[in-house]
Amino acid sequence: MKKYLLGLLMCVVLVALVAACGNNAGTDPEPTPVDPPTVVAPPPVDPPTEVAPPTEVVPPTEVVSTDRDYVVIRATIRPTANIAWARWENAGVNSGLRDLMWGFRGTMERNMDDEWFPNPTVMVGGQWPTVTDNADGSRTYTFEIYTTNTFSDGRPITAWDYAGDIAFLTSPQWAAVPGPAITANANEVVGRHEWEAGETPTLTGVRVYSDSSFSVTVGAEFVPFTWEVAMLMNWSPFPVHALGIEVHDDGDGVFLTAIGGGELTNDAVLVAVNGGNYQEADGDTAATGDGFRFNPTVVVGPYMFHSVDIGAAILQAQRNPNFGQTWDGYTPRIEYLIWREVLDPVLVDSLAAGEVDMTIGQGQGAIINQALDLLVQQNGTHTFLPYNRHGFGQILFHCDVGPTQFVEVRQAIKWLIDRDVFGEMFTEGHGNRAEGAYSTAWWWHHEAVARGMHDQMIMYTFNMAEAIRTLEAGGWVYAADGSPFVGPGTADNIRHKRVDGELMPLRIEWATFSSPNRITDIINILMPEPLTEAGFYLHEVRMAAPLGYMNNFEGQGTGDRYNMFNLGQGFAAIWTPWNSYDPAMGPAFNWTQIDDPHLVELANRMRFLDLTTEAGRDALVEAYSDFMVYLNYLVVQIPLYIDIFYDFIPTWIGNWHNNSIWGGPQALVRAYIR
Repeated sequence: MKKYLLGLLMCVVLVALVAACGNNAGTDPEPTPVDPPTVVAPPPVDPPTEVAPPTEVVPPTEVVSTDRDYVVIRATIRPTANIAWARWENAGVNSGLRDLMWGFRGTMERNMDDEWFPNPTVMVGGQWPTVTDNADGSRTYTFEIYTTNTFSDGRPITAWDYAGDIAFLTSPQWAAVPGPAITANANEVVGRHEWEAGETPTLTGVRVYSDSSFSVTVGAEFVPFTWEVAMLMNWSPFPVHALGIEVHDDGDGVFLTAIGGGELTNDAVLVAVNGGNYQEADGDTAATGDGFRFNPTVVVGPYMFHSVDIGAAILQAQRNPNFGQTWDGYTPRIEYLIWREVLDPVLVDSLAAGEVDMTIGQGQGAIINQALDLLVQQNGTHTFLPYNRHGFGQILFHCDVGPTQFVEVRQAIKWLIDRDVFGEMFTEGHGNRAEGAYSTAWWWHHEAVARGMHDQMIMYTFNMAEAIRTLEAGGWVYAADGSPFVGPGTADNIRHKRVDGELMPLRIEWATFSSPNRITDIINILMPEPLTEAGFYLHEVRMAAPLGYMNNFEGQGTGDRYNMFNLGQGFAAIWTPWNSYDPAMGPAFNWTQIDDPHLVELANRMRFLDLTTEAGRDALVEAYSDFMVYLNYLVVQIPLYIDIFYDFIPTWIGNWHNNSIWGGPQALVRAYIR
């Protein structure tokens, strides 16, 4: 293994941010009495469904091969140096490592059936938190946790570390670090915004009573809350001591100091986060440094960051020896996880040659069929596992710039795409057409469809006449000289619209990948001719993936603005549409940069429901249907297909279980080398 690593990777020097950890200071104050408390029973949840029985598991001493302790995983895009946090970017390969570094010790967990329950490795006795409804309408969750779990440096994980995660990620010092806004972090916690603004000395909604007990209070406006278990009851620890930070509680809430009790300054946090040799580049997503952001020296979860070689497109993690077990009793047994970027055209050959060992969540029918034929049937080196994608492929618009700020333009483009042909060309039978920005893994989606949601949607199919009618209704009726537009369009004859007294050309700036990309290829086959005929000018700009592309996509760049993109979208464990389409959340969340108050209103109708009641579940289905129907009208994005994903796993990997909900990180932690 050592020879492999030396030949494959450049070593990253680990720089310790803090020499001494120290104990979190402060007394153990008694909880402030609540007047008068009403104890609410936790939501009823069926007993967790076990992951498929691990019949292949044998004792760890017999599992790990003597000549191999690593697995090489295909990465679809190049990793970046932003390792610790998703604040600056969330490239797929980096995101998977973050799940392995920071996950698995939340107060709540979920199984493969998307059922949430108390994490038995964290919550004492696997019990629910105590839920208290306060006189002012707020709600307090009190957690009793084990203190036997440890960080990767061996330091015990205590209640101070759960409070520290919330306090740090909403602190004025974290907000002062240059980067996207932090408005979504713990948004429901009482006092959170005042704390971030520096208006209060403590985060009043978070209290620590002892090493094993803490509470979180959420505002009355968030009671009830649809994803109460998954969000308001689910908190994770963070090693703030590795940033030189200490957590205190003065009886009114928690606050932060430097280790030893000194003032925690913005400059100190900036250096701890970015490092002393920080180098900014390409809108911050290609930045490098020796701070915690680029080299997280202490982690929570089953794997630690080992190294990244951006030039070689390789990211590596090492097993955390101090992790312990998952909620269902698994200890990670693969020593090293190595992600390596491999482009689509050479993927199957790379798998056959052993340059990479596995690909997880593989879409694209041509590749799937090739892999099934060569790897499974002919060579017999791999097994496969299919499941519906928890997401979709799409064309996405920026709705605040150029022609795509107008709904008629977005609708016309959708009328000019034959999505059935598009989906078949990409999936080759391994997928289905998508009618909205949804996941087929959601129970409320299936119920909404059963109640006729699709019947209320505009079923866009290729229709040149409808596209032209829609454009004319939107005012796109002028030629470049202001005379009436006469079609068909050509490269020199495109439609215009009068906007603020000026003629705006119907010019679409399309940002796409410079690396080989099947979706880009299909768009170039199917879309330019009909768009041109209808009076559009489609200008394609190839960009390096993911840095320049994602930079401009998220609106963080300083260069040209683009208004059409092609990309895939996967859903997180918790779906929060009220963040994803709200301009107040900023472009890091509101990818389309749509500003539509009615859409935000519809999204928020799904936010404050009690899913423990039949009425609450029914209200979610109805609100979801209304939201999706309106989103279908707005066309801020064009969902094209929902793939059937395939995992191609080498036969020497045992205990591989995955599905739409689970994901690669969960499967890797439970797998082993035969």
